[in-house]
Amino acid sequence: MVYRTLKTLHLYFGLFVCPFVVLFAVSAILLNHTWRPGGDSAKPEVRNQENIVIRTDLESLPLAQDIMKQVGVSGEIEFFRHQPQQNRLVIPVMWPGQRTKITVDVTRRTAQIEQRRTGFWDALLYLHKSPGPHLAGFRGNWIFTRIWGGLADASACLLLFLAASGVYLWALVKAERRMGLILMGAGGLSFFALLLALVR
Repeated sequence: MVYRTLKTLHLYFGLFVCPFVVLFAVSAILLNHTWRPGGDSAKPEVRNQENIVIRTDLESLPLAQDIMKQVGVSGEIEFFRHQPQQNRLVIPVMWPGQRTKITVDVTRRTAQIEQRRTGFWDALLYLHKSPGPHLAGFRGNWIFTRIWGGLADASACLLLFLAASGVYLWALVKAERRMGLILMGAGGLSFFALLLALVR
């Protein structure tokens, strides 16, 4: 009963997590080689909007979100920068496959919205790194980023389960034990050899 249940879970959890594994694997290769098929040559689209209301009662993140609503932009806010010398606000916003930069002139109460489509491969790289370890106060300020972060965590946990259940299921099949031991030994040896070479 335990064997059958574990085998079923191993199979169907593996099918569920497969698209996420492919995404992370392909994007990891692109990140390692700093290469994007097709390049990144899209020209930005620029528009301007007037009568921007800059609320002084809001902190940086709520203020940035309020400005985004006014200019009709949605996505994950990467950071919020106030440039006092120019008296302007800069808000970079990321949507997988599209990057937006909102520059607000506080004095004139105008905003310049610069949007550039970056394509499918850039979207993969963004999803691989999202939500990321930086700027904890801003991280996950878009609902879809929070959903994606939860799915990424779930995928990591499922991979741990697949590894553990795979070892258990393999151990029950006597005919495969010798080859399994050879492969696990080779994998473990290469892993620890690399670890010893890198960690000092």
